[in-house]
Amino acid sequence: MPAAKSDYAFPDCREFMNKAIASEKGWRVRFEKHGPAVNFRMRCYTARRRELTFNKKFYGEEDLARDRTVWDGLVFLIKEAGAEWEVIAVKDGAAMLGAQVTWEGPLE
Repeated sequence: MPAAKSDYAFPDCREFMNKAIASEKGWRVRFEKHGPAVNFRMRCYTARRRELTFNKKFYGEEDLARDRTVWDGLVFLIKEAGAEWEVIAVKDGAAMLGAQVTWEGPLE
């Protein structure tokens, strides 16, 4: 699969990561098959990397935002959920343990 050539190719990933940051522990979204879950996780990492590349161009050498994104603390996991798969963005890997399974929503 070729890499997206536009920063605007990741609105779903940005929304997912923003929800994860705004939530207390993180956020999850469910997919019917493993392949799309893996693809979405890869796209989240790509969106974060592209944001970092943009920050390096936009911010000056002395600015702390140059080497960071708001999503740097997120870890993306793929978890089997019955017959489906979830991509989970967690702020703290321990928060995922014992989390209730939902279609999409915050970790509980």
